[in-house]
Amino acid sequence: MKLKAFIKVMLKGLVREWKVTVFTFIIFPVVTSLLYGYFQEDLFTPENIMSKFYINIIDKDKSQTSIGLKELFNSESLKDFIVVTEDKEKLQAEVVIPKGYESALTDLKEEEIVVKQLTEKGEPAIVAVSSIIDKYNKAMQERILINDKIVKSSLSTEGKEELRMDIVEKFKSFQTEKSIKTNIYTEGKSLTSFQYYSISIFSFISLVLIGSLTTSYYTERENGLVKRYLAAPISKIQFFNYTLISNFIFAFIVNSLYVIIYKVSNVSFQGAYGILILILIILSILEATLAGFLVAFFKDKRIGGVFMQAFILLSVSVGGAFFPVDKVGGKIIAVLSNIAPNTHIIKVFKAYMLENTMSSIFNPLMIMVIIAIMSYLISIIKVKVKWED
Repeated sequence: MKLKAFIKVMLKGLVREWKVTVFTFIIFPVVTSLLYGYFQEDLFTPENIMSKFYINIIDKDKSQTSIGLKELFNSESLKDFIVVTEDKEKLQAEVVIPKGYESALTDLKEEEIVVKQLTEKGEPAIVAVSSIIDKYNKAMQERILINDKIVKSSLSTEGKEELRMDIVEKFKSFQTEKSIKTNIYTEGKSLTSFQYYSISIFSFISLVLIGSLTTSYYTERENGLVKRYLAAPISKIQFFNYTLISNFIFAFIVNSLYVIIYKVSNVSFQGAYGILILILIILSILEATLAGFLVAFFKDKRIGGVFMQAFILLSVSVGGAFFPVDKVGGKIIAVLSNIAPNTHIIKVFKAYMLENTMSSIFNPLMIMVIIAIMSYLISIIKVKVKWED
């Protein structure tokens, strides 16, 4: 049997069962995620972003540059967002400027400013303050480099001073209120409740889809279709690969339809189409290979079903499918979430929507790729040794 004919049979089955498929993998998860997003919207309200952060600054360097940094945090442009205080009851973070800070910047060396989190709710303050410090350091180093070039230039003394003053004015724009607001918003950005649940419910449905693919195979075997396929002039490896390819096509169609609904409505999955398509391809390959792994190793559908139920239970209990682990799960759940099979799906889509860059999605995407490759290779070995005898 040719691959084309095999895929044609699969697509006919998809068309025949389109009502069940659309309801199970598109309508149900979309409605569920929208309901969760609506009723838990308050949980995702970024209370700390653009509210006041209370910090203390310890200056051990006492240099012009360190004093300039302290003045920046005490400036008019920051007073509505960051309050420098010594009131221990209000403090969320502490900034320690080390001795030798200015000389390290002048020599273009790294001298770490320590930013300590003092309360459980101090993380947004840490993020905002650290980012402002990084931008200040970069601006100062650039200013030093430019100043050196001006000194070494052939300009007259008057021309050098004029150019220097012009550059100083441009660097002052770093301290404008608009710049600071943009900085805090950028560093503190997070998903809305609708965005989060569109991803988390999708990750849960991905496991349901894997279970559906395995169940479909077991049903075909019980109905004698698998034996009929293998009676044709086709090897077991070919048949197994054809099954994976048809499963991939089915998964990709279903996944794409779900995502398109959210993307077209501009509720979720905002970002570059190229990156989104890549993620959907990898996810669909992962779903197909994991389904292939289960049918390769477990002849009894009840055993395969037990494994799928365990995966689904993990995603529901610690995987963040129906609640955000980082907001309500606690430290123990946060650690356990790493073993949930849907966690990396959530991570890759979260990185895509927040950062929209290849570098941001690389790690979780590569984990998905590695799992898919390992599942396929192990399955192929099992098929070669003994399968459907």
